Amino acid sequence: MTSWTSAELVLFWDKSLDWEKRLTGEQDFFAKQLHSYHAGKIFDACAGSGFDSIQFAKASFAVTSNEIDPNFRAEAEENAKKFNLSLNFTPGYDWRSIPDEIQRQFDAVVCLGNSLTYLLDHKDQQCALENFYRLLHGDGPLIIDHRNYNYMLREEEHILENPLQNFRYSRRFYYCGNEVVGYPIAITPSEIVMEYHELSTGKKEHLILYPFRLEEMIDLLHQAGFSRVHTYGDFQETYDAERVDFFQHVALK
Repeated sequence: MTSWTSAELVLFWDKSLDWEKRLTGEQDFFAKQLHSYHAGKIFDACAGSGFDSIQFAKASFAVTSNEIDPNFRAEAEENAKKFNLSLNFTPGYDWRSIPDEIQRQFDAVVCLGNSLTYLLDHKDQQCALENFYRLLHGDGPLIIDHRNYNYMLREEEHILENPLQNFRYSRRFYYCGNEVVGYPIAITPSEIVMEYHELSTGKKEHLILYPFRLEEMIDLLHQAGFSRVHTYGDFQETYDAERVDFFQHVALK
C-alpha cells in the first residue's frame, strides 16, 4: 500500500465528501440557522476545500474564510471558481492566536467538518473556543460540529475487530462519497486514529483526532463563555444519540 502526499490528500478529500450528497443530507441546516440569528458576516474557521464557505457565499452571506493548510486553501479557491466565486481568505490564522484586530467583527462563527478535533490538547481546545467567542460582536452564534465519538469509544472492541466492515457510518450527511472511506484503526480516550482509504488504488492516509464526548463538548462551550448551547444530531432536534453520525452545536452568548 502507498500513502498519500499532503497535496494528494486534499484532492481525494472531495471524493470522500461528495458535495451533492452532502447538500442533500444537510438540507440547508447551517444557512437556516444563520438566517434565524440574522447573521450577515460569517467567519468560517476551517474552510478546508471550500464546501461550507462556498455554500454560504452562494446564499449571500459575507464570508471570511480561514484555512491554515495552503494545499486546502488552493483547492478551495479552485472549487470557488467553478461557481464564479472568489473567497475572501485570511492569511491562515491559528485558532489559538487570532489577532485582536479582527475580534468582535462577525455575526457568526462556524467551525465545521469535525475540525476542532485536530487539537489534541485541552488547553488548546479551550483557547480556540474562547477566541471564537471573542470574534463575535453580538450574541452569537458559534456553530460547531463533531463526530459521534461516544459511539466509537463505547464500541471500540467491536469496531477494531474489522474497522472497514464493523464501523457504522451512514454516509448520508458528511463524508458521503463511496470512493474514499474512513474508519478508526486505533481508539483511546485521548485520541483516535482515522484511516482514509481510496478503494480503487489502495492508497491510505491517517489522521489523529481528539474524541470529544457529547457532554464534554457542551461543557467546553459553556466554559468558553457561551450561556446557551442547542445540540442537534444529524441536523435534527430529536435524535438517537446512540445512532447519529455527527452532532451539531449552536452556541450563543
